[in-house]
Formats: sequence, structure tokens, C-alpha cells
Amino acid sequence: MQWSYNSLGAFNECLAHAIARSRFPIELPAFVLVATDDGYWQGRPESDIDALLDRYLSRRQVLRRRASHLWVLTPDNMRDLLALALG
Repeated sequence: MQWSYNSLGAFNECLAHAIARSRFPIELPAFVLVATDDGYWQGRPESDIDALLDRYLSRRQVLRRRASHLWVLTPDNMRDLLALALG
């Protein structure tokens, strides 16, 4: 087992490094679980979410749940996301 701690700053530097070397949108199937009542998205139109996803993913299917990121990762939502991916 390995455990480590990475600061948010270090994570963001790694993410910026990877993004700078990538081509977007990514051409692979993506199945996305979106917490529409998360603090970042709360009160914003779904078109804002779609615009961000479209920037990075060309072949996406989205499962939206009215919850925050703290409560969206549930067994039922995971089952529904897997069902979406399996068609």
C-alpha cells in the first residue's frame, strides 16, 4: 500500500503540465458523472457544463445528478453510470 499527500498547488502544476502537452478535444468515449448542485456549478446553466465538457471531450455521454460532489458518488449513481457506458 502506498500513501502520499500532494498539495493542491502541486496537483495543479501536474495538471497544467499534462494539459499543455495534450490535444483537445480527446477522441475517445467518455462517461461523465456531473454533480450539478456542486458549489462551482450551483446556479449556473447546464449549457456552461456542456461547454466545458465539449472543450475537452468530443465523444461524451453525461449523467447529471442534482447533488454536490460530496454526495454524488453513490452506488446507485455508479450503477447508472456503468449502465450508460455499457449501453
